Amino acid sequence: MRARSSRLGFTLIELLVVIAIIAILIALLVPAVQKVRQAADRTQCQNNIKQIALATHGYHDSFKQFPLATSGAPNYFSGMTQIMPFLEQEAISKRWDATKGPSDDSTIGTLGYSNKSLSTQLVPTYTCPSMNPPLVALSKNIAYSSYLFNAGTFYEFGFQGMTAKDFDGVVVPSTSVSGATRVRMTDVADGTSNTFLLGECDFKLRNSPGNNSKTLGTSGPRWAYAYTGYSWTTTFGKFNEHQAFSAAEAAALGCFNQYECGGPGNFRSEHHGGGHFGMTDGSVQFISESITKATYRALSTRFGNEPVSVFSN
Repeated sequence: MRARSSRLGFTLIELLVVIAIIAILIALLVPAVQKVRQAADRTQCQNNIKQIALATHGYHDSFKQFPLATSGAPNYFSGMTQIMPFLEQEAISKRWDATKGPSDDSTIGTLGYSNKSLSTQLVPTYTCPSMNPPLVALSKNIAYSSYLFNAGTFYEFGFQGMTAKDFDGVVVPSTSVSGATRVRMTDVADGTSNTFLLGECDFKLRNSPGNNSKTLGTSGPRWAYAYTGYSWTTTFGKFNEHQAFSAAEAAALGCFNQYECGGPGNFRSEHHGGGHFGMTDGSVQFISESITKATYRALSTRFGNEPVSVFSN
């Protein structure tokens, strides 16, 4: 009597079924992993903003006023540079020469480092993990960053004809305008929990059909430099707009100019649906990109006396 033979291994159909099941499991798992990663990145970004806000408070405690967005002529280094001693960034702050600008390459009295070389250092607290780096290296290999101080609501690319009252944010860009002074905590009449101190920005700006700028891939923050859109900005431009418009397109949309419609210098992020802002009291709020222009700008002023009850309308 012949013994019954036992079958070893899988048939082709069984193997295909197993592969299909594994593929389905992977398809279900990948979005979950991505959501966990996005949540972790968002939490880290919130923590970064919190640390910057607390460091700014430390600066205020020491000097009884908030930093300027720019140190002023002739050096023009940023408010982000000024708060570094309070951010546990001694490796940079102890070597930074405050008598020179960020492009200066002198190493005298700076422990062998120049401001120029220090400006190329990425600072983790200044970088949101959700933000993609610039598409190309920035000029002079300057280090990119992800956050900008809030200077108010004015058109940020020109001070012509402005008065001190126009500087209505917490971080005043300059004292070059007659009567402009640094802001103190007690000057924030709208309430520190209702006033932006800083917010996010990124390098994901793109051209509109009528705009052909070749520099949009490098349009975004740099912590060491005090120019508009590098370390500070205002809420003049549309929040979370990632498209840069031509002047003609902006006029057709009813904007004051192309910068009000969006583009270089506006607060924006790569988080879905909005971005994080650090409030002057040190708290962090996620602001929806659907926020009205009136509410958005009201949150940017320190003495506008506007009624603001929610952060994500």
